[in-house]
Amino acid sequence: MKSLIFLLFTLVVACTSLSPSLSPLDHSNAPDGSETIQVVVKPVVTSGIRSEDEQKWGVDLSSYFTAFEVRIINRTNTEITFDPGSARLASVDQKSFSLNEKEAIQYYMNSSGEPVVTLIPKSSAIIEDETKKIRAARVRGGEIESGGKKEGLIFFKKVSPKKCKEVTLELDVAVRESGEKKSFSFPFSCDGTS
Repeated sequence: MKSLIFLLFTLVVACTSLSPSLSPLDHSNAPDGSETIQVVVKPVVTSGIRSEDEQKWGVDLSSYFTAFEVRIINRTNTEITFDPGSARLASVDQKSFSLNEKEAIQYYMNSSGEPVVTLIPKSSAIIEDETKKIRAARVRGGEIESGGKKEGLIFFKKVSPKKCKEVTLELDVAVRESGEKKSFSFPFSCDGTS
């Protein structure tokens, strides 16, 4: 019986298309004077056995999304604003915007729009638990007071392994007092080359 369960688990994992694992490229671009606004970005990788990210977030996000953990720290003397809805993931031939909460849940529920062979469907309790975790993990937009920070995940539709030679995560932070927009870009590659 244990062999049958392991075989079924192996088949389910093998039939699921995962987001490619992204590695940072050397040339990230931060605007001049941005040392007072710190933006830290890390690709989320939940594939593999005992994935640190899957343990942290409680959901195999790589099966559904290309996701990034984002932390924005305001070290200015004024309030700044961040809108995760304006985050972009650009590749050579396309640019996609981050998924809002409703879109992320719908994308999760529809198995990211790809046909999936389901041998053992998830129970409604597991689906409900995972959707709660996705909602809770998503970074919220809004103001960040001086000395404050915002952190969480930004979700995108899965990047195809064929289109991830070089992708760039682009984020904007607005300085409320001056109305100035600071743009940050973080280049990644799925094969680790630069």
